[in-house]
Amino acid sequence: MNVRSHIAVIRPLKEEDLVNGAAANHKQPTADQFKISLATVNSDADLEELYMRKRSELIAKERSLRFDAAKNASLTSDEQKANQIISRIRKAESDTKWDVAHEMHTFSGMPFYQAMDKMHSSALFNVIQKMPKGALLHCHMDATVDSRFLIARAAVTPGMHMRASQPLDSVASLREATIQFMVLPPDTTEVSSDNIYESSYTPLAWVPYTLARATFPYPHIWTPDGDDKVLSHLIPPPTAEVSQEEQQVLAFESYVQSLMTMAPTTSAEAVRNSKQAWAKFLTTFRVIHGLLGYEPNLKEHVKQMCRINARDGVRYVETRINFFLPYMVRANGQHDLTHREWVQIYDEAVTEVRQELRAEGIDFWDARIIYSTVRIIDNATLRLALEDCRALKKEFPHRIVGFDLVGHEDPGTPLKTYLPELLRFKREQSELGLEEIPFILHAGETLGDGNHTDENLFDALLLGTKRIGHGYSLSKHPLLMQLCKDHGILIEVCPISNEILGYTSNVAAHPCTTLLNNGVAVSLSNDDPCQFGNFGLSYDYFKLLVSSHQTQLSSLHVLVRQSIEFAQLDEQEKADALGKFEAEWAQFIEWIIKEHGDSD
Repeated sequence: MNVRSHIAVIRPLKEEDLVNGAAANHKQPTADQFKISLATVNSDADLEELYMRKRSELIAKERSLRFDAAKNASLTSDEQKANQIISRIRKAESDTKWDVAHEMHTFSGMPFYQAMDKMHSSALFNVIQKMPKGALLHCHMDATVDSRFLIARAAVTPGMHMRASQPLDSVASLREATIQFMVLPPDTTEVSSDNIYESSYTPLAWVPYTLARATFPYPHIWTPDGDDKVLSHLIPPPTAEVSQEEQQVLAFESYVQSLMTMAPTTSAEAVRNSKQAWAKFLTTFRVIHGLLGYEPNLKEHVKQMCRINARDGVRYVETRINFFLPYMVRANGQHDLTHREWVQIYDEAVTEVRQELRAEGIDFWDARIIYSTVRIIDNATLRLALEDCRALKKEFPHRIVGFDLVGHEDPGTPLKTYLPELLRFKREQSELGLEEIPFILHAGETLGDGNHTDENLFDALLLGTKRIGHGYSLSKHPLLMQLCKDHGILIEVCPISNEILGYTSNVAAHPCTTLLNNGVAVSLSNDDPCQFGNFGLSYDYFKLLVSSHQTQLSSLHVLVRQSIEFAQLDEQEKADALGKFEAEWAQFIEWIIKEHGDSD
């Protein structure tokens, strides 16, 4: 097969885009346009006036390239006033909360966990919480729900069991052991009478969850050590009024919660780079899967995912579901719940929770699925996954809206290895006249520059990806940024995720602002809030707003609109969604002026 001619059929890019470069959207300024000629001035005052005029022209020209330039040129009077109000609040909080001269550890855009207490007391954060947020385009379904919800479900789930790779007979063993949870059938013979906290415990023997919960012998995992302040926003440490039995339960649940999140604890080693962060991060999914991968819990999990986002102002979600494992546990404890049944349960859950939210006065539009598998599989397994995706799309055309490969990108299989199957999949869709299942691919989630992970960006674009997940290294590629602009490819940016997983020290240093200043379409996403704690989209929007003084409230309006415009909605759905969003935004602007405008 001639790969070059095949690519020309299936992708939106043209060959000359990569050979000659894409056409610029804006006429480039000439070298003389901003040159200051001394021959044209007669005095120092005239020279300074000329300099300041050229300076203003240069800044204006540069800002005209930004993604929000058109919006900022056409603001209504109320939008202008709201912009001014938000800028005033941001400036006041910068002076008193973030950029205080004698507080050396604080700054605008400071690391997420260090900033959390200050965020929760911020008037600006309160405004962002009320902001309509359109679509959440990048999240992983198994990582979208608060760990407290999963832990509470586990406590009342019949047949829930726990096992460890070694006896949990010391505080050190709590970190060293691999922990798993699973619902077992009532008639199972696999349950052990061993005490998991004693040295006599047989490794990998299943013990009842309720027993492990009631007999946990160790201190609360979040207890601060000395003067160090430790994040404890999920399960609070016990107080003096709590009974010994209740303290044991709280201590156990705090331990389980620590296995599911990236929040720092006093007993864990500090995470200093992306490799260390990912090593911890990947272990959380194994723990989560055991609590989530049970038929009744799956349905409630999907509902809770929708509730959390809807109550934060998100109206539409596209979530990646990992179909790598073939089965979940059925309600009767049998381990044979199929992919088809997963999607059927998901479909029922979304339908039911939309009605529930409607009763709360929330119009939640929908939640759809990007079929995903892990980028560690071989091509034969990928072919099976693509066929499975196609079968699910045929039965649930309104639910399955894309395909992706997920996982740690740096050590993972590069996209170019999967070209035979990915190209075959695209060709068959075209030849057979099948409804398109677009690629919506992770690419460039790396610190690399020119390595195989970074080059996934080239393959994602050539494969015709509709959007790029993360695209962290994209800002190093001026041509690829231009191609994304010219061909309408949005970048699903996850600033807090990238910070916690070691790609950037804080959101202020994130390349998101480079993309925005170059006019690349971007949407903000939370990625894995169960692990990170950034539920909904308020945290990510807030962090961007306080990190970039060039970003205004009107800029956030453009970002939200883009999240809807690049969602996998049909044209009528998209038009309806945009209309609803603009109505919500107008009400939001009115609320800002009413609540915060008096002192402006």
